[in-house]
Formats: sequence, C-alpha cells, structure tokens
Amino acid sequence: MLTNLIIFCIICFANALYIIGFNRATYFEWMNPTISYNKNNDEIDEDSKMVLWKLRYWSEKTIGEFWSKPLMTCPTCMASVHGFIPFLITYMSVYTLSPMVVIYWLFYTLTLAGLATLLNK
Repeated sequence: MLTNLIIFCIICFANALYIIGFNRATYFEWMNPTISYNKNNDEIDEDSKMVLWKLRYWSEKTIGEFWSKPLMTCPTCMASVHGFIPFLITYMSVYTLSPMVVIYWLFYTLTLAGLATLLNK
C-alpha cells in the first residue's frame, strides 16, 4: 500500500511538472486582450512567443478560448485532459477494471489539478 502511495506521488508530481512545462511552451500574449473576436496573427506580442505558440494560436482560433483551457491555457483545467493517459498507464497495470478505478482517477485528477495550480503560482 505504501508503494502505491509513493508511485502516486511521483506520477502526480511528474505529471504536474509536464502540465506547467507544456503550458509555458505554448504561451504568447495578445497585444489587445480585450478584443476576443477576429484576432489575427498580427495582434500577437512578438516578445512573448514561446516555442509552441502556434499550437495554442491554432487551438484558440479553431476550437475557441474556452475549449482551449483544458488543452493548453489553464494548468488547473489541463489536469483533466493531460492526467488521463499517465493515470491509465500507471494504474491500469496495477488495478483491474473496477468501479474503484473511477474513484482513484477522480482523486488523482483533483490532486493533480491542485498540485499544478500550486506549482504554477
């Protein structure tokens, strides 16, 4: 049981660091953030562009600002999407498919969201 808790902490911490890193790698700033419609590439602050800024730009233009939050713009929200695969890889190999896995996944996601939020601040 203690081994599972240690694995949980390590995976959760590593996943939170990945989320923060991915969020920062896709970062850029709009020149005028109050106008949310018809934004184009000319309105991006050139000094704020990070290495994967085009991915976030595409996401915001294609699926919108709200749905981009769990993908790359909000570290707290990103825990729900970016935490699913590490949880499956780690815990599905240990536990069989049962209703308790859903509770473990919920606890993992909430813990990951809190940890990513703390690390982001």
